Amino acid sequence: MKFTSLRNILSCTLLVISFLALSYHFNYKLIPPKINIDKQSSALNFKPAFYDLISLGHNKMISSLLWITTLLEMDHSHYKIRDLNSWMYLRFSQIAKLDPYFYENYILGGTFLSIIKDDIIGAEEILKLGVSYYPLDYGLNYYGGFNAFYELKDYARAIFYWENLEKLPGIHQKFPMLNGLINKARANKSGDLNSALIFMQNAYANEQNEFIKKRLHKQLYAIKAELDLTCLNEIQDNQKCSHFDLEGKPYVKKEGRYTAPLKYKRPNYGN
Repeated sequence: MKFTSLRNILSCTLLVISFLALSYHFNYKLIPPKINIDKQSSALNFKPAFYDLISLGHNKMISSLLWITTLLEMDHSHYKIRDLNSWMYLRFSQIAKLDPYFYENYILGGTFLSIIKDDIIGAEEILKLGVSYYPLDYGLNYYGGFNAFYELKDYARAIFYWENLEKLPGIHQKFPMLNGLINKARANKSGDLNSALIFMQNAYANEQNEFIKKRLHKQLYAIKAELDLTCLNEIQDNQKCSHFDLEGKPYVKKEGRYTAPLKYKRPNYGN
């Protein structure tokens, strides 16, 4: 009887050890499938009434907390739906309601939405709101005009921003192509790649945010490559054409046509 009990105990012990071994195997040896949920689906944005309820008059403190979490969570995935529902636009919009004079929210939020997220409608709303509080700010009107003119093709809106810039002293030395762009906008003509290149070069030189600067560099590469390759492939006497891309690498000739050494997305500026 005692022998049978001992055997049962040993059997149970071996069974438990076997289950533990299998558990270890499944938990540590097998790699579970990755589940990726994009930030647009997982981000939390509450209605303004919620913040009114919890702020207790400390709007700037709440806006600062929202700002910090937004910077930590910001993603680079594009948002091309024109419905003012991207999570970053909603966040920047809420911060503006809590702290209307928070300048960084407008300049970083507007440029990030336009250049990184491709949410050009959201960018316009944030930049427009920023200009309502800072009507003669160079950065807000500069990027606002770019977004309206090149992305939205809203020439009346571009004129609004750039006429604000005309009021600034010394603006034509800082932004020499301003008059030409205003005249094009008044004639309802879109910008060409040459003007976009100059615009981007100026923006790149003055941009401080590393993510925006990297994206501007990609756009600069694409614009320069498109101009150079058009020159090399369509002009018989291409001695005046640039034979090197933005990185200083030579364009490659394949089957009688020049191509860029790096892949790029063709810019949509121009007619």
